[in-house]
Amino acid sequence: MREALKLVEGDAIAPFPTGAVVALKSGGMPMTVGEPVRPARGLVACAWFTREGDLMRDKFHADMLETAEPVPWSDM
Repeated sequence: MREALKLVEGDAIAPFPTGAVVALKSGGMPMTVGEPVRPARGLVACAWFTREGDLMRDKFHADMLETAEPVPWSDM
């Protein structure tokens, strides 16, 4: 089992709680965690806004993410 996943009674659960702010370890915009897509495989659904204000959504493996701080719109 990958380090990013936690085990509870044998079932994989999401490594980040819904609503947590995360970012790709390689950098990028802060993203909000949505419902886990496939926790057993480590996939996490994320949503974020581009600098232009467009809402984006995608799935990332938990190993690619780390906890991040929200960034105020005025700083983007």
